[in-house]
Amino acid sequence: MTQCAAPDDGGAARTGGPESSQLTQADLARALSRSNRGDDPRPVTRVEETVMLTSPNVLLGKGMAAVAFGLISIIWPGVTLGAVVGLFAAFSLFSAVADALRAFASDSFGPVLGWLALSLLSATAAVVALAWPGITVSVLAVWIGLWAAVTGIIEIGLSFGHGETAGQRTALALSGAVGLFFALALFMRPDAGAVALATVFGVFAMFYGISAVSGSFHLRHLHGDGRPAA
Repeated sequence: MTQCAAPDDGGAARTGGPESSQLTQADLARALSRSNRGDDPRPVTRVEETVMLTSPNVLLGKGMAAVAFGLISIIWPGVTLGAVVGLFAAFSLFSAVADALRAFASDSFGPVLGWLALSLLSATAAVVALAWPGITVSVLAVWIGLWAAVTGIIEIGLSFGHGETAGQRTALALSGAVGLFFALALFMRPDAGAVALATVFGVFAMFYGISAVSGSFHLRHLHGDGRPAA
C-alpha cells in the first residue's frame, strides 16, 4: 500500500503559491520595522538585510549626503577649482556606492541594469575628474554636464520601469529632468568660473538630495502599509 507523506511545515513556502508571496511581503515589512527600531535581538535574515541596505535607508543616506555637499558648495567662500573637483568626486563616489547597493540587492528594488549603469557612470566621472591632469574650469564644467545629462536620461528611463509606484516614477522623472537642465546650463556657460560652477552644482545637489529624502519617506510609508518596496 502506497503511503502519502505528510507535508512538512515549510511545504507552503516552497510551492511558490500565495503563501510564499505573503511571507515575502511580511518579511519585508518586518525588516523595515526592525531597521527603524533597532531593538529586536533576533538574528537578521537575508531578506531583512537586503531591505536594510536598500530602499528607503540608502535613499535617505544618499539624499542627506547630497544636501550636505550642496550646502558646502554654495556657502564655501572663494571656492577654488580644486575644491570643486573634490566635492564633485566625493558626491559622485557616494552616489555610485548607493546606486550599486540598489542594483545588487534585489530585482524588486528597481531595474538592476539601470542602477548599475548609474553607479558605473558616477564612479567613472569621479575618477576621471580626479585623474585629469591640469583640468580647467571649462573642461570640468563640460565633464560634469555630460555626467548630469546621461544620469538624467537614465533616471527618466527608470521612471518608466515596471514595479515602481506613481510617486517613485514622478521623483525619478523630476530628478532626471533637473539633471538635464543642469547639464544645459553648464554647456551654455562652461567658462563661468569656479564659484559659479560650485553654486550651480550646489543647487543641483541640494534639489537631488531633497528628492531622494522625499522618496525615502515615501518608500518608508509603503513598507509601513505592509507593501513590498518597488
